[in-house]
Amino acid sequence: MIKYIIEVKRRFIEQRLKKIGSELENKLEIGGEGDLEEIFSKVIAIVLGSIMLFIVPIRLMNQRQQNINQTYVLTEAMCMVDSVCNKGIIYEDTYLELLNKTEKTGEILKLELEHYSGESGNYTKQILSELEENGDYKMKRGDLFKIKIFDNNNNILAFYGGYIKDEDY
Repeated sequence: MIKYIIEVKRRFIEQRLKKIGSELENKLEIGGEGDLEEIFSKVIAIVLGSIMLFIVPIRLMNQRQQNINQTYVLTEAMCMVDSVCNKGIIYEDTYLELLNKTEKTGEILKLELEHYSGESGNYTKQILSELEENGDYKMKRGDLFKIKIFDNNNNILAFYGGYIKDEDY
């Protein structure tokens, strides 16, 4: 759909440029004193039209790619959280797999893990240190587990969490 819109815009601008070019040639051939302001405004219109022909589609494609990346990251975060909530345990391999999958977006993403058990909470550093020491991080039924994923500008790309349903360890 975007390619079709770009092609239609390109054809329109080409037709407009040909028309302006022929009008400009006619004025110059006639030898009349063509209004310099009118010629200048048409040249500006040509330049602006050319810029719009390339910048707008590129911006639209960039925005679309960002939406795709955000959806992909959210889907991967949901898969991990659902797996963790069903089992009650985070394995080091599961965490590393999420890191590898989110790196496929081409951006450097920051992941925050949160685990709440009653009044207390453990955060990314505590969870990762236990993953390094033991290879896993265990939680109890009813605990809350959340993931937040941030982009380079510290904007949240994905936020997902859930309660631990089972202790499958």
